[in-house]
This record gives sequence, structure tokens and C-alpha cells, in this order.
Amino acid sequence: MDNVAVNMLSAAVGILASLLFSYVPGLRVWYAKLSDGYKRLVMLVVIVVSAALLAASSCLNLWPAITCNKSGFMKVGEAVLYCLIANQSTYLISQPTKDVKTAKANRK
Repeated sequence: MDNVAVNMLSAAVGILASLLFSYVPGLRVWYAKLSDGYKRLVMLVVIVVSAALLAASSCLNLWPAITCNKSGFMKVGEAVLYCLIANQSTYLISQPTKDVKTAKANRK
């Protein structure tokens, strides 16, 4: 995959993750109840674990998306950054549902 394709795919994954945590019933309320710091941490962990699984699958030749060397891992790191940028941008512009607004209002 070339860099542009990887970066676009990374951005799409970031957007998808944000939309899932914003609109999937049950998941969105659980996520809304978290403090802002924990929300960022959860999203970071989801994205980094996804990237690590991608790298591991490539190194095990299960899905060779990257080369299993320094250059490939640098590409994964770059992809994580694009994913995080798209993820946080989408979160900021997506409209919360009523149950999410209620969960945020009732946060301790």
C-alpha cells in the first residue's frame, strides 16, 4: 500500500471508531459517562491496539499490509497519528444523542 492509501484508511478507521462510540446504543452511553481524560485514553488504547494487531498480522503473514521492519513500523506510527486526528475531529463535530446528553449531565 502506498502512503496516501494507508493515511486515508487510517483516517477512515479513526472516523469509524469515533462514530461507533458516539452512536452505537449501550456503547455510547457507557462512553459518555467517562470523564474526558478517560475518553481520550480509551480511544487511544483502541487505536494503538488496532495498529499493533495490524503490525502483528503483517509480521505473521496473516494480512501483509506493511513490511515487518523499521520502515513498516514507522508507517504504522504515522497511520496512528492520522487515525487519532480524524477520530478526535469527528468526535468534536458529531452531535450527541439525548441519552448521551443525559449521561454526561449525570456524570460524577
